[in-house]
Amino acid sequence: TVDLLTREKSSFQTKLRHVDIHQLWIRQEVQAKRLRIEWIKSAEMLADGLTKRFSAEKHAVFVQQLGMEILPTQ
Repeated sequence: TVDLLTREKSSFQTKLRHVDIHQLWIRQEVQAKRLRIEWIKSAEMLADGLTKRFSAEKHAVFVQQLGMEILPTQ
């Protein structure tokens, strides 16, 4: 998907018009510099913390990435 957005000319072809339009608005936003697409290592993806179970160590890293801190228990 990212490759389709960053190419100069899209070779993505389909008979479904709504798919073409859906892809084009993202490309338009990237070209207008209102949206930036960049590759991120899987281990650094914040969304994983909302969708996967983590060990205590990985959870602590996730919390830190969000700019939060774990409060001590009493």
